[in-house]
Amino acid sequence: MSEKVFEVLEYVTWLAYISPNRLMVASLRGSITVWDIESASCIDQHDNLGRLRAFAMAPDRKLAASVTEEIDIIVWDVQTWTKLRIIRPGEHSSGFIGHLLSFSPDSVHLAIGSVVTGTLCVVWDIRTGERIRQFRGHARRVRPVQFSPDGSLLASGSLDTTIRLWDLNVAELPPKDSFTALSPLGNNLCH
Repeated sequence: MSEKVFEVLEYVTWLAYISPNRLMVASLRGSITVWDIESASCIDQHDNLGRLRAFAMAPDRKLAASVTEEIDIIVWDVQTWTKLRIIRPGEHSSGFIGHLLSFSPDSVHLAIGSVVTGTLCVVWDIRTGERIRQFRGHARRVRPVQFSPDGSLLASGSLDTTIRLWDLNVAELPPKDSFTALSPLGNNLCH
């Protein structure tokens, strides 16, 4: 096979192989379709999921997440396509329209890059809906985010033309306007 073309009716926001012969596709208008690669036919479809500004499938293939027009994060049960949890970023919602979402390898955490006004990467615990990490450092909007295969690092790309690697096992850095110094003997860190 040199090339196969699948005609879709809507703008595609995400796609991924869910098996060697199956491709799952999410569209902006809120449909999920599964395509059989061999026959080039749609074998499963779920509509009316709401506008999908961003979408991601968990590695365990049991959960998916999307970002809505209202900037809510919806966690989906992939077997039934029912909402398991709605995470509302709250006071920070203007900065959390995710261009790309990324699940951790254990399917427990979800990272979101900010593409409207924010320069943050945020990590959520999807079991509790709690924000567990927030990373600052990019000068411009954050676009893609991706966990490392072992889940210890989060990579983020930005319109500032940098890629940052964030260690998820290290406490957050102090704010930019704070002063940090190491004592002359090198045994005390002062903020």
